[in-house]
Amino acid sequence: MKLRTFWFREWNLNAKLISAYSITIIIPVIALTLLGYQHYNKNLQKKVGEYGLSLSDQVSKNLDTYIQQIDRMASTFYLDVQDDIGGQLEPRTPSDTFREKVMIDRALRNIVLAIPFSDLDGAYWIADGEVLYSQYGTGNWVDHSGFAQEDWYKRVLQMDGEGMLIPPYKLAAKPEDEYVFSYARSIVNVSNRKSYGVLLLDFSLKGLAEMTDNSKSPSAGTLFVLDETGKIVYHPDQERILEEFPLKSGPAYGYYTDEVYGTQTMVHYVRSSLSNWTIVNTIEVSKLSNELELLRNLLWISAAVLLLLSITLSALLTTTIIRPLKELKRLMFRVELGDYNVMFQARSNDEMNQLGRSFNAMVAKINELVNNVLHMKIYRQQAQVQVLRSQINPHFLYNTLASINMRAEMNGDYEVADMVSLLGKLFRLSLRSEAESVPMFREMEYVNVYMRLQMIRFPHLSILIEIPEPLMLTEIPQWIIQPLIENSIVHGRVTAKQDGWIRIRATVDRDENLTLYVEDNGIGITEERLVWLRQRLRNTAMEELEDGDHIGLLNVHRRIMFLCGDSYGLKIENLAGGGTQVAIHLNAITKEHGANA
Repeated sequence: MKLRTFWFREWNLNAKLISAYSITIIIPVIALTLLGYQHYNKNLQKKVGEYGLSLSDQVSKNLDTYIQQIDRMASTFYLDVQDDIGGQLEPRTPSDTFREKVMIDRALRNIVLAIPFSDLDGAYWIADGEVLYSQYGTGNWVDHSGFAQEDWYKRVLQMDGEGMLIPPYKLAAKPEDEYVFSYARSIVNVSNRKSYGVLLLDFSLKGLAEMTDNSKSPSAGTLFVLDETGKIVYHPDQERILEEFPLKSGPAYGYYTDEVYGTQTMVHYVRSSLSNWTIVNTIEVSKLSNELELLRNLLWISAAVLLLLSITLSALLTTTIIRPLKELKRLMFRVELGDYNVMFQARSNDEMNQLGRSFNAMVAKINELVNNVLHMKIYRQQAQVQVLRSQINPHFLYNTLASINMRAEMNGDYEVADMVSLLGKLFRLSLRSEAESVPMFREMEYVNVYMRLQMIRFPHLSILIEIPEPLMLTEIPQWIIQPLIENSIVHGRVTAKQDGWIRIRATVDRDENLTLYVEDNGIGITEERLVWLRQRLRNTAMEELEDGDHIGLLNVHRRIMFLCGDSYGLKIENLAGGGTQVAIHLNAITKEHGANA
């Protein structure tokens, strides 16, 4: 199934790069902003949790100190009155009773006047089944006559002299102070562990209020106190006093986040080992989020400014990068129209400008190849003209030579008949093919006919062909050997010797490149002439062909260069024993399929 073309594939490169830069910038910035905000939020909650726990722990310690002071005050009362009430089980006189009353009144008054307890409402001594004595601090007299029916009274008698905190309760006699809590302690005879009576102290909630209010900062939550049953002992909102708070069971201290009264709340708690009361601090999570709003807004504003600057810079950078590419596009369009004289102006050494330099080299190479093709066409036309000039209407000559051959045979002049027959065959081979390349055996057939004609004229001339049979099927350019043989006869003067010879051999290297050698034992070439001739071969200018001297040699060389490449062609050397060697270097050989000898 073919993939559908996405809509952004139709965009230009400038828009694609800007979009890519924007995406690679926007995603990390947004991700970092969100991760930073979440990390800061977690750290803030952790710090708030640690701070709230530390605050609750401090209030718990203050509460323990507060209760210890109450307990020490009760112990002072016991030390003040133990001598006067210690003999109450023995027969007592009226003076003993009076002295006991004075001492208890004095001890209760000392409790009421104690400086740390300005929130003490009243002190009561309960014995013999009734409230015998009382003193009042900040409050009024309270009727505790029903103490015997209270659960706390039975429990305090069972605690063997240990103090007990009584949860808050409302006092009908004090409507202005809706709630008080009490401390009760049984005064026990240390010798027989029997109770003399119970000391009852009433306290307003002002002390707890001051304790919690003075211990928290404005950014803290709501501090309140729970008793051992989970009921609220003190809360800034008095309507919640004696209400049960859903505190999770767990260790003696810690904090957690949960839904409390329908609101997600962070709860810090510390349970006192002395009183079993628990200090709780609650902070609504939404309040923490409100504190994070400023940071969140600053983060998003900073991210937006950063994105705007980054996209602007990426657009400028993209424009700078794309400008050379657009120039290359314009120049390529001109090349498509056939203008090969364009030139890219490189202004730096970066990849784009290196590409522009490569473009210049490519256009120059294309221009050179186009010129080479044009030149090759001219070379071929000139070669055909030369062939036509040399043949002088081969069809007419061929027919005429056939008539002469018949007449010579009729007259018995068989040597002339052979020469005329060979010349006709030479013309026929010249007309047989117009292909650019032919199998080597076709080329050698033409060479053999040509040499047979020459050997009739020069009987001492011989030809040696040393070409392996498998190479005879190799495709080579047409008419490249006969001009070299003609040069050996005309310029090398090989026919001047009694044992003159021309040798043709072939070799193949490891890259399957073919080299043909045309060698003779003629007079050779002078060094000056050889240098001049090599220079002519290196020069590819068309005007060099206007000179008729060695035109066949130059034509062959340039045809091979066109067909095989600049590294191929002719190479001329003098042989050590005299004579000349012309090497024809051709590229990787191919074989004609199905060719017949």
